[in-house]
Amino acid sequence: PRGRMYRGGRMPRPDMPTRTGPSTAAGRWSIVPLAETDATVRAAGTAELLLERYGVVTRGSVMTERVPGGFALTYKVLAGFEDTGRARRGYFIETLGAAQFSTGGTVDRLRGFTRDPDSGERPLNALTLAATDPANAYGAALPWPRLDGSSPDGDGGAGTGAGTEPTGDAGSA
Repeated sequence: PRGRMYRGGRMPRPDMPTRTGPSTAAGRWSIVPLAETDATVRAAGTAELLLERYGVVTRGSVMTERVPGGFALTYKVLAGFEDTGRARRGYFIETLGAAQFSTGGTVDRLRGFTRDPDSGERPLNALTLAATDPANAYGAALPWPRLDGSSPDGDGGAGTGAGTEPTGDAGSA
């Protein structure tokens, strides 16, 4: 068996078919739709994606996503959505600016969470989100919330400077 092994510097090349004539359409193939090149259609698709992903689209969320055309193009598309009833413009989240767009369903859900401070109702339960979750606006669009008695560096007032608040960078959780 050892005597039959090749002992040269290079392995011999197998015979390969050559292209001497026109190519044929033999084999499996299918027609693939062309990528959408119309900027308006692409911007409308991106705006729909942002509405589904974030619920409330703000300038900060558009800038975070690095949308082609920036906020100016996205704003025009979302204003068109508002004219057709596909989106609503409003001031839904404090401190995020006046240019906020959302869907009707999201606005209704947000209204369901509003509470009268004098009603005596129990506060809502806490919900944990990953720092990289698009639904988590803290770090990207909002500053991290401060707990009562904590210092700005998040060390609970100990002054150590160690900081326990996430940075908001991808993968910081």
